[in-house]
Amino acid sequence: MIAVRGLVSATKVCSSGGLRSTLAFLHKVRASLSSLVTSFGSVLGGGSMVWWKIWDKNGEGNGGYPDYYEEGVELSRQELYHDALTSFRLALKHRPQDPATLEQMAVVYTHISLYDDAVRSYNSALELRPESPSAHYGLAFLLLKAGNDEEAAYHLQAFLENARSDREDMKHVEHARRTLRRLGVLEGEVVVH
Repeated sequence: MIAVRGLVSATKVCSSGGLRSTLAFLHKVRASLSSLVTSFGSVLGGGSMVWWKIWDKNGEGNGGYPDYYEEGVELSRQELYHDALTSFRLALKHRPQDPATLEQMAVVYTHISLYDDAVRSYNSALELRPESPSAHYGLAFLLLKAGNDEEAAYHLQAFLENARSDREDMKHVEHARRTLRRLGVLEGEVVVH
């Protein structure tokens, strides 16, 4: 009920006209809807719905555009893969050359078994950021699945050369090394791409 009253008062603010009142209206609507969504989510046993988390971390608008990338990441975490793809596609409209978005799309495509699309997304990401360890790693295992061991070995080597020392990359390093050994490739051996 509080959220509905907030919407009514926000509508009154906007009716007076002007940019400042329109911005005030939008902020009140956002606050009211956020409250409503949170209340609704708690009634259903969940938290606030992901579609409202489209603003940047400071709660401000992202240059007038929602943060579709973050929304896509959150939807992907919830295994709402088709919705995540929609968000990532919208993110690419605002930042067409964003390798992180392309990598996230590749992960989602892999989850929904669209392997050719995943390979294309990883390749696009690598064109923009050739040293990306995550793109090399993901692409390598898709290539292995397709039976392209030689090219997979190349990407596993590239992953190992570019892996960061953070915990996320390090947990994949041993897996990449084991896979190279299984393929009969020594770590550091030059693999023709």
